[in-house]
Amino acid sequence: MDLVWREQRERLNELDELVRFRERLIRSWAIETGVLERVYSIDRGVTEILVAEGLKQGLLDGATDRDPAEVIAILRDHQEAIEGVFDFVAGRRDLSTSYIKEVHALLTRNQPTVTAIDQFGRTFETELCHGDWKVQPNNPRRVDETVHAYCPPEHVAAEMDLLIELHAQHCESNVGPTVASVGRFTVPEVAGRVRRA
Repeated sequence: MDLVWREQRERLNELDELVRFRERLIRSWAIETGVLERVYSIDRGVTEILVAEGLKQGLLDGATDRDPAEVIAILRDHQEAIEGVFDFVAGRRDLSTSYIKEVHALLTRNQPTVTAIDQFGRTFETELCHGDWKVQPNNPRRVDETVHAYCPPEHVAAEMDLLIELHAQHCESNVGPTVASVGRFTVPEVAGRVRRA
């Protein structure tokens, strides 16, 4: 009986450690999402503490460029969105344009505006569309001052429909998501379409 108890306890300890690892991983991804998108900045050391200890507002005092309460709200949104993406990965949700919009709405729920740059290079805040396709172009300047052109707003809906179609073809053909060519598209055609989106 003692041996069975020890085995069960070890199994539970392993499960607890797996749960803690998953929680830390999701917190890390949630934090890095906003940092990469320049929604906020957080000191690197504080990022590591947030990953280890949890999303606590007090840890952000003086360590971010925004109101710590706003950052925590955004981080919780990102965390919830990542959990939702896990549902897709696990096969509990299908990829659709409505699902993509749902994830976007969740990711941006506590972000009322986004910083934009007009055609004259002036920076301004503009309303952020939650759960919808963009209505303004987003063509950032590279370090060398050239413009990186993304898909124009008027083409986004069609390109997203194409993405769903390509994904469905992958699923039907049992092709892994990292494979670059599908059905009627050649590798250069797919690469060109992805770069423009």
